Amino acid sequence: MKRRSFSLIEIMLVVVIIGLIAGLVVTHIDTIGDEAKQSLTKTAIKKTDADVQLYRMMNKRAPTTEEGLEALTKGPKPLADEIPKDGWENELKYGNPSSREGKNFDVYSYGRDANAGGEGFDADLYN
Repeated sequence: MKRRSFSLIEIMLVVVIIGLIAGLVVTHIDTIGDEAKQSLTKTAIKKTDADVQLYRMMNKRAPTTEEGLEALTKGPKPLADEIPKDGWENELKYGNPSSREGKNFDVYSYGRDANAGGEGFDADLYN
């Protein structure tokens, strides 16, 4: 009785197929992670925007650019324990007056790359 074994080409073909499948899965998981971080960033920006609005009502003015979001952590009734961070663990940015028409101030993140501009997950996110 002759014993049949796999040829080297068959084994290599199976290894390549497994590698392709693993690469697709890892890429998809990485994208899901960035989507979650971007969603977390949008939520942090909305909450921080609301905190700045509350600060503005309590103090009759919004924090200056120089005071920044650190102003939310000070005073007799702090509105935050620390300067808020985006999904990539970078501190949110703040500007007063706003650089955009129709807004009083800016709360924003530079995205995944932590640099101004960019596309996709590297794009800047604003209030």
